[in-house]
Amino acid sequence: MEDFDYSTVDKQFRPNHLREYISNNPGLSQKDINQNIEDIWTGTEFPETNIETWDWLFNRYEPAHNLTDPITIYRGTSPFNKRMWSWTTDKNVALWFAKRN
Repeated sequence: MEDFDYSTVDKQFRPNHLREYISNNPGLSQKDINQNIEDIWTGTEFPETNIETWDWLFNRYEPAHNLTDPITIYRGTSPFNKRMWSWTTDKNVALWFAKRN
């Protein structure tokens, strides 16, 4: 997916940029689609501002592995940020999100 360059796009607009790119390039491999969704998701701030776009992207994502055992995930939030999206498998990261303003 060499043509997809989001480095100059503000983080909040990257999901929409990726959606447009996937829509306009139907021959993309599933591996490329997955990798770019993962890259954009982990680098996005305030993903809740693009819920419709994330729903569209996640419906095109195909996990490489099926989970056979449950995993523990944490969500760090505060009353101010209770509607924000942030999950992690690292309890310390969740605590950091819970304490930030």
